[in-house]
Parts: sequence; C-alpha cells; structure tokens
Amino acid sequence: MISTALRHNGKISVSTSLGTRMIGNKLIDGRAGTTTVCRQDITEIEDGVLPDDCTVDEAKDVLADYVLAGDLTDAEIEAILALYPAWKADKLYKPADGLLRHAGKLYQINQEHTSQAHFPPSASGVTALYSEAVPESVIAAWRQPEGSHDAYADGALVTHDNPNDGGTIWVYESTYDGNTTEPGRDGTYDRYWTPIERA
Repeated sequence: MISTALRHNGKISVSTSLGTRMIGNKLIDGRAGTTTVCRQDITEIEDGVLPDDCTVDEAKDVLADYVLAGDLTDAEIEAILALYPAWKADKLYKPADGLLRHAGKLYQINQEHTSQAHFPPSASGVTALYSEAVPESVIAAWRQPEGSHDAYADGALVTHDNPNDGGTIWVYESTYDGNTTEPGRDGTYDRYWTPIERA
C-alpha cells in the first residue's frame, strides 16, 4: 500500500491505494486500469508523515529544519564540528555518549570500549567501535552501510540519485530500522526508501 500526495490549487491531497505505482508524473492504478497524469511529479510519502489535505507550504515545513550536507561551507562544517567533544585516547566511551569529532569528521560510538591511541575513529577496521555520522539536522549523501552497526534507522534521511527521475538527486527517508539497501533501486516500488523531494 502506498500513499500519494498530489498538489492542486495550493493544497496537497493524500490518497492511499493498493496496486498503484508511479512513474514521474503518472499515477497508474493497476486494479482500476487507469492512469492519472499530473503537470508536476507525484510525491510518494509514508502514511502519517503529512496530515490529510495539508498545504504545499505545510509539506515543505516537514523538511524546513534540515540542510543538505553539500550545501554547507567549510566554515559552517567547522562550526558544527566544534559543537561536539573531541575524541581522546584512553577514555571509556559508550553509545549513549553521543557523537564525537576526530580528524574533521563526526563519529557515533557503536559499542562500549576504552579508546586506544592506535585505534582512532578514522583508522581502518574500527567500524565495530565507530561509524561516521552527521548531526540530526544535516542530510548527508547515502553511503553503503558495512553492516548492522551503521545501517540506517527508520526515518533516517539521505540524498541519492533517483533513477525514476532521470538520475536527479532526491532526499529519501528510510522506511525501516537496519536499512542497508540503496535508495531507488527496487524498481518503482520504493519499499525501503521513500523519495521525499528533489534536493
């Protein structure tokens, strides 16, 4: 089952149906044997993300507090990094400690451990201990997870090309916890990642 959000006269109407698929600006209903063509692309969303019959502006507000990682300047990235504690050797770290910075990047702590100088977060082979991360308000480009420790959570946002839109970069939302799939690569179904809007 999918929901589609159609823009019409400044309003977004949400409809849910089985056996429906979308290609660009066409909504194809397999059960009814009909095709609806819209002037603009149709946006597929998860149930409950937008209230029924919300306005276009209200829909845009869903992502208003987010910034694309590629839109940040070097100075902005440095300012964001400075908000997080620096990694230190010989320190007990726990996943609940939050994010930390090292070598110009942010990392999440994957398991409790005492850090060692020869195994910093940027070293190879330490993904069981650390994985690269971004602040909650930043949407980073999708990268292939190495396993369950760095898989995407339900609701995680990433940018990635959309093969159903000529390879244009879109913001995608993960539809389940432990997501290791690549956005837009399961045909037109979008079962694992919901395309939210063009980046």
